[in-house]
Amino acid sequence: CFIVRDQAQGQSEAEIEHTIGVGLLNADNQWERAEKHFKKAVELDPKLDRAWYNLGLIYIDSEEGMGYFRKAIEVNPGYSPAYYWIAYYYTRYGKFKEALPILEDYLRIAKAGTADEEAGRIQTAEAVIEEIKSGKLGKELSMIYIK
Repeated sequence: CFIVRDQAQGQSEAEIEHTIGVGLLNADNQWERAEKHFKKAVELDPKLDRAWYNLGLIYIDSEEGMGYFRKAIEVNPGYSPAYYWIAYYYTRYGKFKEALPILEDYLRIAKAGTADEEAGRIQTAEAVIEEIKSGKLGKELSMIYIK
């Protein structure tokens, strides 16, 4: 795998494991194999927030996934995408009271950081907050919320 080898120069063993996991997801959508590499990465370096985050993405529709996102936040409180997906999960299952403060945290952190990378999620989060506060199921909530 020449791409992984080139990307791995200067990386720790944990970062290399993470890079391999990302490569498996991006190239072949191999979730199970990627998961093993992400778990190895956090075993080697528990502070590798991106590996925790990617484990969360693998288990995105479960409490296990939310645990991985929470771990990413614990390691790096400024990593906004993890907040977004926790809030998304709560919103999806109608836990709007739980979702609202997390969405607000997400917006505060995302706008203070790399807002360009987060533009789509920021727009969605703003609309969802507005709809939750209005009490009306609008376009964004209806796309996320499972009745």
